[in-house]
Amino acid sequence: MTKPMPTPVHWDRGFWNLAAQGILSAQRCQDCNHLQHYPRPACGKCLSPSRLWEHLSGLATVYSFTVVRRPFTPGFDDQSPFVLLDVLLDEGLRLLSRLKDESQAEGLGIGDRLRVSFQQIENGLHLPYFTKVNA
Repeated sequence: MTKPMPTPVHWDRGFWNLAAQGILSAQRCQDCNHLQHYPRPACGKCLSPSRLWEHLSGLATVYSFTVVRRPFTPGFDDQSPFVLLDVLLDEGLRLLSRLKDESQAEGLGIGDRLRVSFQQIENGLHLPYFTKVNA
């Protein structure tokens, strides 16, 4: 079975375009200055449709994680086990992602520092993955 793939829509296309350039980004509301991720068609705080893409540092801390041994969605059997990360970006946003190098799972802990990198997937999009800093 094939795994589900992200399908870009008009309000998140900027995220995917910047990801292809190796840049992690989030939407910044031009009216109330709210920073948000995941991308949405309007600001999650004031509902303004005026948003710009802000480049993020790509640095994060492990907020939580789990090792997925039995995939929760069909199509990921060939990739398990893998580490599912809940990261706290330095800009204060949280993001679900994975480790780029699964060998870094050994000794992974809450509070470990991470840096984003991008990996191209089957449909040509680039997904954010994380690598331990000083690993």
